[in-house]
Amino acid sequence: SQRRNKRYTLQGQKWHHVNLTWRDKQLVGGISMIDSMDTVSSTAHKLLKNMPSYKKINRCTNFTCEEFSIDQSCEIITLTAIDGKIDVQKEIDSFLKTESIICSHCNSVRNITVSVKPNVLIELVSLPKELEASTSVPDINIISEVQQNYAGEIMWTLDEIPKTLNLNGRTYYIRGTIIFNSGLRTGLRMKSGHYKAIACRTNNFWEVYDDLKDNITQPKSIQNNVEVLIYTL
Repeated sequence: SQRRNKRYTLQGQKWHHVNLTWRDKQLVGGISMIDSMDTVSSTAHKLLKNMPSYKKINRCTNFTCEEFSIDQSCEIITLTAIDGKIDVQKEIDSFLKTESIICSHCNSVRNITVSVKPNVLIELVSLPKELEASTSVPDINIISEVQQNYAGEIMWTLDEIPKTLNLNGRTYYIRGTIIFNSGLRTGLRMKSGHYKAIACRTNNFWEVYDDLKDNITQPKSIQNNVEVLIYTL
């Protein structure tokens, strides 16, 4: 699907094309229509409210604290690559690491833990090396917060995609990836182009789902601009 002028519905956790012109509208039968003039990450935030990838629990050690527990769930995990290079397992380990901070309400210690759900979406964001030392890099959680002039591509063959990840002591398996093609070769994420979904079957056989094609096709042995990885238990 293109970043612009494509709309989807969600019914029973399946995405369907619709030829309607409304935006963000509730239809009959529990069907929601979302205008997806944005990145696939933003679309996931809109559609998958009931299917978060992780839950972050921020809990104070002082049981009488007025903000004892703050829970937050999110639909997608965003990891930062530098100049298109990333060790996904290493970065996800860092993301899941328990953190301790001082509570702003009572000055006690707060422990922040992250638990992953059975279905995990991982967005990969590439930034130039000169931004690696910037204190703002770890705070970037949504690609729309990164200027178009800075967000680059992560070019991988399907063989380079990690087939398994260890998350909270459990093994997650790759189920698919979402790639993005643009006619321009700038090395940066573009505002317009075409998305394709590539599913990984249990026999490690890949299939390409392209809404510009009538049939499922087999992938070519080339590098792809990988934006999202999909893992499940």
